[in-house]
Amino acid sequence: MSKIKIAFITMEGLNAGGTERFLQTIAANLPKDRYEVDYYYTPKVAQHRYQYMVEHNVNLIEYHGKYYTKWRYVCLRETDFWKVYKGGYDIIQLGRSGYPEDVIAGIKDTPIVDSIHWVAGVCNPYNMSRVMHISKFSRDMWIHKGGDRKRVEMISLPLFLPHFEYTDIRESLGLKPDCFLFGFHQANRDEIFSDIPLKAYKEIEDDTNAFVLCNGSKKYREQAKELGIKNIYFYDYLKDDNEFYSVIKSLNVYAHGRKDGELNSAAIAEAISFGLPVVTHPSDDFNGHLEIVTDNGFVAHDYKEYAEYMRKLQVDKELWERCSKASYRIFHEKYDFDVQMKRIMDIYEGVLKNPYPNKLRRIWFDLVQRIGNVLKRTAIRLFAKEIPRK
Repeated sequence: MSKIKIAFITMEGLNAGGTERFLQTIAANLPKDRYEVDYYYTPKVAQHRYQYMVEHNVNLIEYHGKYYTKWRYVCLRETDFWKVYKGGYDIIQLGRSGYPEDVIAGIKDTPIVDSIHWVAGVCNPYNMSRVMHISKFSRDMWIHKGGDRKRVEMISLPLFLPHFEYTDIRESLGLKPDCFLFGFHQANRDEIFSDIPLKAYKEIEDDTNAFVLCNGSKKYREQAKELGIKNIYFYDYLKDDNEFYSVIKSLNVYAHGRKDGELNSAAIAEAISFGLPVVTHPSDDFNGHLEIVTDNGFVAHDYKEYAEYMRKLQVDKELWERCSKASYRIFHEKYDFDVQMKRIMDIYEGVLKNPYPNKLRRIWFDLVQRIGNVLKRTAIRLFAKEIPRK
């Protein structure tokens, strides 16, 4: 049996973001005796993620180009992509926000499987075979924006936790062994800063607890200083798995916060893999992460309510244990690595058997997409300061 040839194509595909790690995990763990994988990426590389791919013998192909987004269309300029693109693939796998892009428009003879990690736009060309969504919230928003519901495939995140040497962080921080730790980790981006977790913690801070924050925006440090929080400890970006996962596993409660919300949450998934109860809050943008927090924690609608849930989880041991057991259960139901990888491979097999179901429906969506793309590209050429070109 010949191998399935699959190309993963994404911007900055070797950084450490959630979308990129999702694609890396799939590409690295597809069975080598069944799949032949090429992974296309633009520079901005996290070295430990590059090493992860090399260790899993993934064929990496670097390309260059300047991405230019205007009117919900992504133009790729000054690029060598078409020089390095090999072609001849059975499947193209993407991971994106949904915008139409030049790369997709240029690939017409291969079925594409997309995975949506940020619902910014919709792309419905004929050869967009399947569109994977990581939450019901994502699916519903995408369909509302004009996505073809007949192409939807529901999945979750195939979370792979590497082996690591666990060391409780309390001793290194000078804390008592029974100090109750709240905390979370987050990318260092100001635009996703949420003021709720630390405002809530200030309400319950005492000598029996502390707050730990791994990475995150500088605004958290500024906020902690403004609020006068004393029992708080900051870690810069941790590349070492032993350190990173030791920090998360040492927590008693994962105190999640993010201004824009999430369509799913690898961060919460990692936390519940260690049985951590979760406290979080809704967002005005994306609320897929709320689907993960059911009987394993609480969703607070303001910082006062958030603080009350934090207090309850600290003082009520039986409540904490119930939530902890629920977190373990939810992790295995939603994020089990083998189950999710099998689900993704089943989608690929379905694409090979029937790449373009609902053909008349596809023709209509494709026509609408082509007209929209032409109008957007024409407008960009006429009105944008820089003219995009392939």
